Amino acid sequence: MADRLLDEFPPISKNEWLAKVTADLKGKPYDKLVRTNESGIPIAPIYTADDLPEGVDKSFPGLDDLRRNEDPLGHIGIGGWAVAQDYGSTSMHDFDAFVQEIFGYEKDDATFGDVSNCVHAVRVRLSDRFCNAFAEKKAAQAGGGLVIDDWKDLQPILDWARSSSHNLYLELGDAVLDFLDTGLAGKYPGGLDLNPLRFCRNGKPDEALLDALLPKVATAVATMPTERQFYLFTLTLQDLEAAGANAAQQIAFALAMESDLADRLSKHGVEPKRIFQLTSIQLPVTTDFFGEIAKFRALRVLHERMMDAWGIENQGEVGFAQAVPAVSNETIADPHVNLLRHTTQAMAAAIGGCLMLSLPAYDRQYQSAGLDALRTARNIQLILRGESYFGKVIDVAGGAYFVEHLTDALAAKAWAIFQDIEAAGGWYKFVQQDKLGPLLAEGKRKRMAAVSTGAKTILGTNHFPNELETVHQTHFANQELATDSAILKRLQKLGETLGISNPSMDTRRLASDFEAIRLKMQDYKAIHPGVQNALLLTIGDPVMRSARATFARNVLASGGYVCAENLHPSDISAAIASAQTLKPSVVVLCGADADYLDRGGEWLNAVHAALPHAILILAGKPEGWEKLKENGIAEPIFAGMDRIAFLQRLFEQVQQGKEAKA
Repeated sequence: MADRLLDEFPPISKNEWLAKVTADLKGKPYDKLVRTNESGIPIAPIYTADDLPEGVDKSFPGLDDLRRNEDPLGHIGIGGWAVAQDYGSTSMHDFDAFVQEIFGYEKDDATFGDVSNCVHAVRVRLSDRFCNAFAEKKAAQAGGGLVIDDWKDLQPILDWARSSSHNLYLELGDAVLDFLDTGLAGKYPGGLDLNPLRFCRNGKPDEALLDALLPKVATAVATMPTERQFYLFTLTLQDLEAAGANAAQQIAFALAMESDLADRLSKHGVEPKRIFQLTSIQLPVTTDFFGEIAKFRALRVLHERMMDAWGIENQGEVGFAQAVPAVSNETIADPHVNLLRHTTQAMAAAIGGCLMLSLPAYDRQYQSAGLDALRTARNIQLILRGESYFGKVIDVAGGAYFVEHLTDALAAKAWAIFQDIEAAGGWYKFVQQDKLGPLLAEGKRKRMAAVSTGAKTILGTNHFPNELETVHQTHFANQELATDSAILKRLQKLGETLGISNPSMDTRRLASDFEAIRLKMQDYKAIHPGVQNALLLTIGDPVMRSARATFARNVLASGGYVCAENLHPSDISAAIASAQTLKPSVVVLCGADADYLDRGGEWLNAVHAALPHAILILAGKPEGWEKLKENGIAEPIFAGMDRIAFLQRLFEQVQQGKEAKA
């Protein structure tokens, strides 16, 4: 008998596995199971040890190629990643209550200790009025964030950061340029979201503008204390991801920005290694669970390779990877689903090896976060760290055939993109040559199309929406106060002096088009009660009528319609009597193809006679469906259709029908 049980069984090759899968498919092509992800990487249904990259099974955390983390202990010394908590209030007056709630001690209490609810950092972002002060369309900006009149308003939190053991990360947007003049950068533990390469003149990169900004940045670096770790630069990929950048592009863009920044500041007397030490990369995490795990691992692989190209040793001292949930995935419809998204995103970031993770309030898209929402966000991390032991296992994904293969494939894609950017002269020139815009636009077009057709699921929005939900209207407090802020006025003057503006990008959330239609219906039904009613007129075959009714409910509910299902699929008279009671604006015929051609005309004629203003829709698109147009069918709904365009047409038809009826 063998010493190990598995030794009694012969190894099975990948070809043998593929043969087994092919046999089980019973003639269906295996290639149909292979999909391609956003980065252009084929994703197969099975992976084996044959798919492991060479030598990966012999690597360890802290050793080349750093995919398993930069620290030999996988940063388990603090129990995994650093937990960051957002400060969600619009006013600094709430900071004392925030400190008491989050850390369990009063701000002036000198005996607070070091643990403090396992939170290691606080993240504060200013109101969008400040963060987007140079944007051309200020009115189109959302409204969350802290409102202050001057930098002295931040003094309480700066004092707290200096006196406590916690880091403070300020996300100031455009206001970061004004903040540099205060000399506070580096005077507290934590970081800042400075990225000089993101500022443009009249929406386009401008070398003269950059030449004006870099000396100011170099002076800030020179005057910063070196005794504490502080990340002056944060290269955030949030807007680029929202605008259409896939995982491989995000990695490449981050590396390109970091390399370009080091190259340009080195000409102002700053050592490149110092720039890398002061730089943090903030990656947005989407709901592509395994893809996001591989993204963080691939970033470390390529970051080490880039450091080698720069001739910098001791790479473990640089390369701080933050994680935040991608804004593009969040919704205002069924907002509690954001909690599920944030949980899976946090898991992916933790398994991938992020060094700091910040989860926002689930309701941040439509209101200023309250303490309860922030507490829930914090507890997601604490449960993953303390109860699920995500912070106590080194390299959870290590050895997983699929993840290891995806890490290498993603790294190869990202490195090729990075080389293309370098060949163009670096990040700033790449953007200047208008090579970035088309990449983002194409990525965003594909994503929005996938959401509209249902190929990409947004739970609670385009799949299984809550029909009876009242969708939240966006509301943020204190935004008017930002308009008269001394900081905002100085920023606007700075923008006028240097001609600073932000580039135009389509950063709409993926759910926004569905939400816009739903909100229109919500407002319209307030004026015309009952206009949202829809009838799923089921007939014939039980299996097909049920399947098509479920599909039709999904489509209509995502546009704000409340669907009732016909309870008399075999009795046309009873069905019509029930429909007259409901008085639906829309009627969807749901059944099998044979039932449509056999009895569909009769049922439709009866409905049209009883409800002459109702819009008649067909669930499915069988061959010869056009014959039912003479019975009143307006159009079919079917898998793969453009649901956004359909719902927009339908809303206009409902309005016209309501006006005609009136």
